[in-house]
Amino acid sequence: MPSRRSKKRETATTRANPDNWGYNPGYFGGGRLTVQSLENEMHTGTRRRRSRRSSRRKSEDESSVGKKIWIVVAVLAFLYVGFLGFMLIWSKVIKPTPAPAPAVTSSESVSSPTGVAASKENPVAEVSAAEMIGDMERSKILAEDARRFARTGNLMAAETKFTEAAKLTPHVFTLLQEWANVLRENKKHDEAKDVLIRAVSMAPDSTGVRLALADTYVQLRQNDDALAMAEWVLEDQPYAEDAHRIAAEISVMRGQHEKAMRHWQKLVGLDSNNHTAENNLGVSLMELNRIDEALKAFNNVIRDEPGNSQAYYYMAQAYIQGERWNEAVATLTRSVDRFGQAFVLSWINGSEFDPIRNQESFVRLFPQQAPAADGIPGAN
Repeated sequence: MPSRRSKKRETATTRANPDNWGYNPGYFGGGRLTVQSLENEMHTGTRRRRSRRSSRRKSEDESSVGKKIWIVVAVLAFLYVGFLGFMLIWSKVIKPTPAPAPAVTSSESVSSPTGVAASKENPVAEVSAAEMIGDMERSKILAEDARRFARTGNLMAAETKFTEAAKLTPHVFTLLQEWANVLRENKKHDEAKDVLIRAVSMAPDSTGVRLALADTYVQLRQNDDALAMAEWVLEDQPYAEDAHRIAAEISVMRGQHEKAMRHWQKLVGLDSNNHTAENNLGVSLMELNRIDEALKAFNNVIRDEPGNSQAYYYMAQAYIQGERWNEAVATLTRSVDRFGQAFVLSWINGSEFDPIRNQESFVRLFPQQAPAADGIPGAN
């Protein structure tokens, strides 16, 4: 019979074997521990350590870039502050100071307490500024007086006031322009030209000044300069009507009717009620022997302004130039009905009406007119 000690020994031996306990290694971790599972655990830990080291390196790199940016900003700020300090020192120490104001030589001014105080307290620059402001104020008053005289028709007084104002403020181009306009009204075109040339040199972009100078050149019959000035205006302002008018008139005087026609067309396009320009357009078309277009222009004027006698006059001439005698006489008949025979008689004294002077209808219309010589076209 086994003893109690041997039984205890057997029991201890039995309990020492986990299989005898019913122990399951997967109870706490799931699955039996193997070499493969241990290796997997080792690899997993290695990856985690590498990931932590990579995160630390990335954060260190970002911190390094931020430090470099702040260093650059600090250097730029330091340089800027240094530059400001240098400029301050330059303005106060290095830069030479202006020469002192000249001493007062007038014994009366020096002996006067007020004069001495003024010489000590008011630098020359301040006195000059005050004088400049005073001149501008006086010039403004004189210019207002000049405008008032010009409005009332006293052009000589206006000219005098503008002259005085321009002496006080010689660099105000608008004042020079007004002064030149009064000179032009007083027929002093040479003086106006000199004043306007000064104004143009101060304000070369002023269309008004350039146009005034161009018109002054026209009055002085300096057509080359007038045309150059008008074309200069048209380079910047292609719709400037006065510039087109001046250019067209000079082109007519030079016999450049094609060029004149283009300027008249521009004027009619800019203002359809500009009947003077449309009549002149018709005349230029007549010079180019474009009779139908010329008649169209005159008809447009008569349609819009039936009392425009120039359109009737030029229309009759256009019909004569086109050898359309009956229509020319019919136009004169309409003119007599509208303006009276005495008025129309003043038109037909020129040789341009000789081709229809022997027409029976013309003779009936103007019986007091002498017939044309034999051989004149249109004679019966």
